[in-house]
Amino acid sequence: MSLAKLAHWVRRHISDDELRASQLPDVVPGRRRASVKPHSWYAKPHHLAKMLEMARPVLRTEGEVLKWARRESAHLGGRRPIDLIETDAGAVEVFDYIEAYIREQLDKAGDQDDLSSKS
Repeated sequence: MSLAKLAHWVRRHISDDELRASQLPDVVPGRRRASVKPHSWYAKPHHLAKMLEMARPVLRTEGEVLKWARRESAHLGGRRPIDLIETDAGAVEVFDYIEAYIREQLDKAGDQDDLSSKS
């Protein structure tokens, strides 16, 4: 017998926000060490892999990249990169931002090199 037949009401839809809020966190602290959500559990693991690869030159470690990705970003409209990479369009925003940031840093470094070579 189905539980729906015994219930006073049945919910047939859950919103994406409700589903996201009901998930375990990405990191669950433990006694000895934290348990981290496996990459394969993300909606688009290939987007996660690309984000990790792209941001590594700036943030150095996977942990630092993930820490950044879990924070809201003013550059991404207050949204979290880790949430944005769940869609193709959101991933493009994140990838474009990372590329622009790296390009800006390289331009600044180039300007510094130009200044030091003139001295």
